[in-house]
Amino acid sequence: MTNCKDGMDELPEPSEGRFFLRIFKSFRPFLAVAGLTLAGAMLVFLGGCGEVKPLTPEQQSFMSAWKIGKDLGKAFAQGSPEAVESFLGSPLSDDPKTHAGLVGIFAVLDKIDLRIVMDSGTVDETGHSIVFHGHWTMAAISKGPLKPGTRYFQTGEARLVVAIRKSPGKPKLLSLTGDTFLRTSIAAKPPG
Repeated sequence: MTNCKDGMDELPEPSEGRFFLRIFKSFRPFLAVAGLTLAGAMLVFLGGCGEVKPLTPEQQSFMSAWKIGKDLGKAFAQGSPEAVESFLGSPLSDDPKTHAGLVGIFAVLDKIDLRIVMDSGTVDETGHSIVFHGHWTMAAISKGPLKPGTRYFQTGEARLVVAIRKSPGKPKLLSLTGDTFLRTSIAAKPPG
């Protein structure tokens, strides 16, 4: 019996070039994803690098009117009827039920979180106010005659008429119809 080796039985020795080729092939999907991500980021970055122009006074007035929902939310968070009333214009501010409703809310609720989302807005025929349709939610902790610590939550839809004031004047809420967060009925909801 001869002990000879056939050329077919020998394994070729791995070369360094083949080793790096295998590593590159295994990382190819990761490199492709990284390249696409980088390309997408560049498009977003370069696409947003246009000329930035300041808002015109009219645009500032519209933005301010639209942001009244956020401003009213901050006023409710202060826990003061006067803070809310500073955003109300006539005839809403002249209505005695408005003040009484706000006093009633703050008398029985604590840590009020009012969020108003303006869905759409159109300038009325006079050009001096915008009619918004909005959704709102009010969450709070009850105090006073209600069980202390009980959670309160209410939501509603309303039509808000907001006076357009020239910047830097602040907009005023002139009318609120539908479900009103200014005179909401206080009914504590059980937690959960």
